[in-house]
Amino acid sequence: MKLPKKSIFKLSYLFVLLVFMANDVRAQNFNDAKSYLTFIDGQNEKVVTSVWDYMRLYTFSKDDIAIKGKRKKLENTIRNSITKVKKVKAFDSDLKLAMINYLEGNQAIVKEDLLALLKNKDVSKVTTNQLQILQNIRKTVYKLRADYNDAVAVYGNKHDLIIKENTSELALNMKQTIMVYDYYNELQLAFSSLQQAERNFWQGLNEKDITSYRNDVENLKSKLYDTTQLDKFNSYSTDDSLYKALVKYNEKLNTQVTVGLKPIEVIKEDAQTGSRENIMTKTDAYNTAIHEANVWRKTFYKEWREISANFLQTHVPHRAG
Repeated sequence: MKLPKKSIFKLSYLFVLLVFMANDVRAQNFNDAKSYLTFIDGQNEKVVTSVWDYMRLYTFSKDDIAIKGKRKKLENTIRNSITKVKKVKAFDSDLKLAMINYLEGNQAIVKEDLLALLKNKDVSKVTTNQLQILQNIRKTVYKLRADYNDAVAVYGNKHDLIIKENTSELALNMKQTIMVYDYYNELQLAFSSLQQAERNFWQGLNEKDITSYRNDVENLKSKLYDTTQLDKFNSYSTDDSLYKALVKYNEKLNTQVTVGLKPIEVIKEDAQTGSRENIMTKTDAYNTAIHEANVWRKTFYKEWREISANFLQTHVPHRAG
């Protein structure tokens, strides 16, 4: 099975920042191309700074109230920038419209998608719906950013301005952060896919007959990864902790469905045939297999949460730009 396409971590947008790089602009009006672009970029910088503050708090803090407050502050920052851009007379109506579309698109993400994700921040409880939200954010954000970047490039060509990539500390920190979350989200999606498949396997196990049980075993096997499919994610900046944990989970599930859960299949077979031979021994083996699987799963999920948190806190820059 192929790994999911590039997903999402959640909040990776407003990056690859473009800024006006020309003569120092000190004009207080926007009657020329230079001053208007500086104004537009200034609003963008305010939003990016607010996004950076939110991402850092989301990554490093366990205070849900503070995180919710920071999201609200980000929402207000974007709304204020929208108001200012709409209020100021445009030197170029195309750039103004592009900036408004960009800001309003991000405002919708903050007000809807990010708010929905905050309902469950625990990485051990990622739901299918949350994964869909992350993927939708990713697609929307890249489209918004591409459209805005194109508009800035067209504006620069139209008015003979030179546009260069922002290399400020903030921009570099944000660039690193999105790379970290790109890697993290890819492995989180892979982990969550396996986790959901495992949950489906255990759901209603006692009521399943031998045919249903074997079908669920095959379904779980179909979700397992070939190790070579995971090799391209073997590390981020020499840190292979997430990769190793994912491979460990994958291998454990493979061992369970091929060997470790055989006692369950035996009981299911006997239930179908009505055999009572060595029933006590078989029942003990059945209960032991389920108990050991439950203990291992609980232990691993805790380990995954700790490794995931440590990975983000190690690689996401701590300093604000």
